[in-house]
Amino acid sequence: MIKEIKEADKIIDEMNNATDEQIEMLETKAEKITSTVSDVSVQGSRKTHSREDVYILLAEMRAINKEGKDKLDKIYNNIPSENRNLRIYFDKVYYHMSNTNLQLKYGLTKSQINKIIKKIRKDHKCAPNAPVKR
Repeated sequence: MIKEIKEADKIIDEMNNATDEQIEMLETKAEKITSTVSDVSVQGSRKTHSREDVYILLAEMRAINKEGKDKLDKIYNNIPSENRNLRIYFDKVYYHMSNTNLQLKYGLTKSQINKIIKKIRKDHKCAPNAPVKR
């Protein structure tokens, strides 16, 4: 496996699900203004996910996410410009660019992009079930 992909996968693992989607879900949970009957009922113990806990977790996830993205950007920027296929792989897998955006950026067709992704996975022994979108 080439070192850039190996490093990027390590960074994704270190991020430990601190994805944009998870952050958005926590923001929604923190900004929830309606209450349910179970929220109103009196209980003897402290709620396990109080609003303060959610905000602390949200801040930690944002910091982890930003640090991970910065590391990925550094790896991406160090990829030589003549290694177009690896750049396409990074754009698709780690930056979640759609095929349409990749077509506009690189001037390729959808099938060419998919062949490049498949070839990189095969040549560099990436897991065959590795998700294209994380």
